[in-house]
Amino acid sequence: MRAERFQIGVVAALAGLVLLTHVLGATALQSALWGAHLYAFLPAPALPIALLATLAGIAVAWRFAQRVPWPVAPSAPARRIAIACAIGVASLAIFWWLRIHHSLLGDSGPLSRDLPFGEQSHHLQPLSLELHHYAYFWTRAWFAGPGRSPEQQAYDAVALDSVIAGAIFVPVAIGLARALVAPAAANGAAKEAMPRPAALVPLAAALLLSQGFIQLFFGYVENYTWFALMMALFLWAGLGFLTRRTPLILAVLPLEIAIGLNLSGVVLLPSVAVLGVWGWMQPDLRRAVARDLALTVASLVGLHVLLQALGHFDTMVAIRYMWDLVARGQAMQHPSFLMLFGAAHMRDVLAIHTLIGPCAGLLLVPAALVRVADGGRRGLADARLLFVLAAAGPPLVASFTYGDSIQGLPRDWDLFAPFALLYVAAAIYCLASQPMRGATLAKLLGVAAVVSLFHTGAWVALNRSEPRSLERYKTLPTTRGRTPMVVAYWYMNHGHAKEARAWFMRSVDAYPANNASQYELGLFAMDDGHYDEAAERFWIATEARPDKTNYRIALVDALMLAGHPDAALPQIERLTREHPEHAEYWACAGIVLAGVGHRDEAQAAVRRAAALAPRDTTFAELTRDVVLANFYTREMARDWDALVLR
Repeated sequence: MRAERFQIGVVAALAGLVLLTHVLGATALQSALWGAHLYAFLPAPALPIALLATLAGIAVAWRFAQRVPWPVAPSAPARRIAIACAIGVASLAIFWWLRIHHSLLGDSGPLSRDLPFGEQSHHLQPLSLELHHYAYFWTRAWFAGPGRSPEQQAYDAVALDSVIAGAIFVPVAIGLARALVAPAAANGAAKEAMPRPAALVPLAAALLLSQGFIQLFFGYVENYTWFALMMALFLWAGLGFLTRRTPLILAVLPLEIAIGLNLSGVVLLPSVAVLGVWGWMQPDLRRAVARDLALTVASLVGLHVLLQALGHFDTMVAIRYMWDLVARGQAMQHPSFLMLFGAAHMRDVLAIHTLIGPCAGLLLVPAALVRVADGGRRGLADARLLFVLAAAGPPLVASFTYGDSIQGLPRDWDLFAPFALLYVAAAIYCLASQPMRGATLAKLLGVAAVVSLFHTGAWVALNRSEPRSLERYKTLPTTRGRTPMVVAYWYMNHGHAKEARAWFMRSVDAYPANNASQYELGLFAMDDGHYDEAAERFWIATEARPDKTNYRIALVDALMLAGHPDAALPQIERLTREHPEHAEYWACAGIVLAGVGHRDEAQAAVRRAAALAPRDTTFAELTRDVVLANFYTREMARDWDALVLR
């Protein structure tokens, strides 16, 4: 068959591309192929051994894939539940054993640092932070011990949280795989002319579970694990609805939870529309669909009320923002849309899809094109095809239009990772729903799974080692000096101040407006007594991020210690204007005003500070001493440091 031959060529070409890019990434093109350079940071024998094992695996898969044992008839419900639990427990043990051991990616560091201070809400991932909050407070005692900081306990608690989500995800993925390769007859279409081997279910599951996004479940400390699980449940239940096995509401509820976990879940709403339209077109389902749509509206309103109560933010504004983000990405930050077709952006898009795949988006595009072209009208009548493409299409497009992210795409890989589940699921269905011999389909799924494991095995192994991951991070091609900035913070958090300072310097050499690096270098200059240099660096940081009050108060501090109260005055006045409730800002303003000779205004400022904090003796003493002729010099020597460091 023509389509069968083409799909064989697609999988063969992708397999060759994956192996080639990993070899080049490990040797000559480490920076350019940052999604495939993993073996460069593993022991030298790892690449040749993995290549030989992969080639052998491809040969075995091509010859014996269709013989993988799997029960044809479903077992009793109690037995299925017992098997699912056993698989989940085994998965939990594996995920925890091979868990990630660093916080260089995503917001792992800030998340584990802020949870002990009670953080439990985020404007884009409200329910995820709520889960992490309770996971920390329920399990932190398990990870306590001599020398263990609250931040380390929070890191391990969230890691366990993600591992538990992964233990549930694996049996769900097996169920989803079964639904994806189910015969077309289950969808009400004509019966297949060719039988299908039972091996398709474990092979499809292996392909789902061997993609790079699975790293999320290896103790990854971030906000995307339960989100990915809910998307898997949504796909599974949605396919069940289209085969008349489950009601529509069972598909909608996981999606609504997914949106609460991460508002980018709104990108799946078009696929819900496919389910609703298809159900409404079935006369015997119309009443049930109408009921479920009414329940959907009611539950969405309930979700809106819940999120507002938990996060104290406007849910609809946040969802609209997220919709814009996933629909248009961050390309609006760039002066020209042509940036999307530049070499750097195309390199990063390929790297992202290799990292979270490699047989997800890179397999979906050609497989879907062939499936749609070959299906014609029959393809448009396949509701399952429309559903999986409606789920995978919008985020796949958004992954291309998404511009340079806040932390750089290599570090923000997790923004894209959960959606790889949609891509690989849609790719599997495109292959499985095409006229193809069952044995050939099994071979393609087996080969793709083996090649994916070649990539993902290295990805998981590398992340187990913090030193190797750090060396990898040093090579990542981010803009705005962000790679050296993150490396500098790693050195600083591990007590290597000299190395941290050198890497912060590399950051500002690459991008002078890097506010975080300029701020840290300003603090180093303050420690050295170089107040003018510190003021210059704090000025750059403040101009880049005028919303950061710690930058501005540091600038005021440096200017005052350098003997420039006149330059510090407009900065402290802005702080008191934007944050009039902070007594310490008014107290500092009083000292600055005294330094420029505005004695009456200085007295008013310190009285304002005392009124805001009447029980604070420091402010009471300021109101008493502000009339003294030596007030300015006395306070600079006595109370200034304590005030600016509050």
